[in-house]
Amino acid sequence: MTYEEELDKALHSPELRVVVGSRLFGTNHEGSDYDYVSFIIPPYEALIGTRDFNYSDLGLGPDNRIYSAYRFIDLVASGCPHTTETMFAPKENIEVYTELAKDILSMRDILVSKNVYQEWSREPLPSW
Repeated sequence: MTYEEELDKALHSPELRVVVGSRLFGTNHEGSDYDYVSFIIPPYEALIGTRDFNYSDLGLGPDNRIYSAYRFIDLVASGCPHTTETMFAPKENIEVYTELAKDILSMRDILVSKNVYQEWSREPLPSW
């Protein structure tokens, strides 16, 4: 399988996919779209650094990001609101949840730090 085929397969079979945005915060209405944050294990070449993969949106826009697991963890640890909110999402918002995702989400207390407060003090706080 080529790198592109492996990446496409991974993008369509994420380790974690969480419904975020208005549907996470309960502010959705009849016309609301679906926003997602997901992560994958990218192909071997991306893991060893011979190819780049940080994220994709599959052409759906910035509210539907699929990150590499490494980039996802890095963003959560640095306090990125878009990814950190997934660490607190209720189970009904989690559409895909593998053993790896379970392990990463269980590290919430380690990954979410003062960086989150510093970053989120610039953003409106979610109401979960």
